[in-house]
Amino acid sequence: MKKAAETSFAATVHKLLNERGWKQGDLATRAELDAGVLSRLLKARREPSLEHCLALARALDMPALEFLALAGLPHLAKELVPVAQFRELERAHLDLLKNASQFEAHNASLEAELKTSQRKTGEAMVQLEQLRATYREHSESAERAKRLEMDNTQLMARVDQLERELRTKASQCRQLEVSLDQANAATMHNYRCSAERDRIIEQLRQQLTRIAGDKAAAGWVGALLGAITMAVIAGVVAGPASERR
Repeated sequence: MKKAAETSFAATVHKLLNERGWKQGDLATRAELDAGVLSRLLKARREPSLEHCLALARALDMPALEFLALAGLPHLAKELVPVAQFRELERAHLDLLKNASQFEAHNASLEAELKTSQRKTGEAMVQLEQLRATYREHSESAERAKRLEMDNTQLMARVDQLERELRTKASQCRQLEVSLDQANAATMHNYRCSAERDRIIEQLRQQLTRIAGDKAAAGWVGALLGAITMAVIAGVVAGPASERR
């Protein structure tokens, strides 16, 4: 039992030194103990006394009763307090250890919940980034649609302008067709008048030639034919003009 207590004492001291990052010499200096004495205590070559434990507890900045309990030396605590008080403190220490176990279990549960929350947070961040990417795509699509709508409006305005110009050109073409029809009608009328004039002149020429019959009358027949021709031309030209009036 004594050997186990000494082993627990050495293990406890080494654990506390490792937690604080101290060396054995640092503890001896802080506890105001001889380095050789501390070495023999840790090597179980000497049994630790209450004075040694109090000095080490002060150096480690922890309650003496707690140090004695951790070091496996609860019998030394009886020298500090009466037995009844010691048992009460021992029960309190056991309650603390129990509460510490419960706290560790609760802490483990909280760590598990924290990991779950972190995982869910990571998933939420991924979803948020996906939503942001989708929003950017929709925004770009909306911007393209807006530009296309503006282009379409401009094209429709251009189409309306071209339709108005086309209607104007069509009206001008109809006017030109009417003028062309009038010109064709006038041309045909002139052509018919010219043909009628030639026919009448030819008839007069033939009649006068028969009437004249001799060369002596050829001169005055030609003059008469010219006068008649001019008269016919004047009558033919005047005819359409009077009809238009």
